[in-house]
Amino acid sequence: MKRLMARRVAVGAAAAIMMGTCGWSASAADAPAGAAKAPTATGQAATPITIDEDDHAVGGLAALNLYSTFGCLGLTAKGFEAKTFDVAKVQQVTADVIKTTDLAVRLLKSAAREDQKLSKTIPVDELVECYYLLDREARLLDKAAGSNDKEIWQAYYQSRDESWKKISKVLGIEIKAVKDGGTAAKKGQ
Repeated sequence: MKRLMARRVAVGAAAAIMMGTCGWSASAADAPAGAAKAPTATGQAATPITIDEDDHAVGGLAALNLYSTFGCLGLTAKGFEAKTFDVAKVQQVTADVIKTTDLAVRLLKSAAREDQKLSKTIPVDELVECYYLLDREARLLDKAAGSNDKEIWQAYYQSRDESWKKISKVLGIEIKAVKDGGTAAKKGQ
């Protein structure tokens, strides 16, 4: 029973992290057909969720969060470069990313300590490493936006490429970085 409760807490926390990063929220329209509806604190039906196995749910939610956080940081950088976002907006986003990556690491490590089997089912250490890379990327983006120094921007894009290299490997996604430091799907390769 304790293991089941710990897993449910980890799954719920992972979902909250995923939804909180960059203000993303899901709607019922995003859920697969036939998905069960989870009750909210008010007792009303919330976004439907499907969980086949708790281990896979924790790993899956962490993977989705890594992917969306990586995208969030990239869009934030592009928004700043296009003068759509000011320094304050970039700092708000990067502060949120830093908080959520820290929380994700603590939750993953806690869940792995509670259940030794979890690390054998999902790559907890690799997921944690990805979160550390995203934390570094967010900190460099914050610094770059605040200074407009070309060397710091270069360090940010180098960090971004390192983040994507690890995240794409862990998630099994085949997308290569392009010369401008951003990422793009391979075309015709």
